[in-house]
Amino acid sequence: LLPELRKPDNSSHLFWMAMVIVGNFAWSLGTYIAPRLGLPKSTMVVTTYQMLLGGISMSVVALVTGERITDFLDATLFSWMWWLFLVLIGSIATYSAYLWLVKYAPVGLIATYAYVNPVIAVTIGAIVLNEKLSTTLLIGAAVVITGVVMVVRAESRAVATQVQPSA
Repeated sequence: LLPELRKPDNSSHLFWMAMVIVGNFAWSLGTYIAPRLGLPKSTMVVTTYQMLLGGISMSVVALVTGERITDFLDATLFSWMWWLFLVLIGSIATYSAYLWLVKYAPVGLIATYAYVNPVIAVTIGAIVLNEKLSTTLLIGAAVVITGVVMVVRAESRAVATQVQPSA
């Protein structure tokens, strides 16, 4: 997405690295404060606002950074089909599920979603597109899944401890 990140000698390299960190911090902060805000009750309404504002913001950034509209218009039917999949499943469905979790689940459990998504994406890529899986990638996926299992088990124990009536 950002070819500048692949060129360490480029002066904008550090700027884009900082933007990735700022973006992650903003996402974490938003997740933390979202339950405390007076957001609409419907997760679909909130998802609509997020997608609309995100799309507008990304369009402005694309214009400012010189993205070419011809790249967008020259996409193949296959590309459009995957784009539609990403919009419907990768954005709307998953973000709605994420917002529901923010309302009803503990923060530790919500955080696991960010770790599991790349593992799912790699699995789909391997199955659907026959992408190669390296040993390093498989070890990383195993570490991620183990970490998520540990967090989910800890959250489950914490909830079970709170629910048990005192004797």
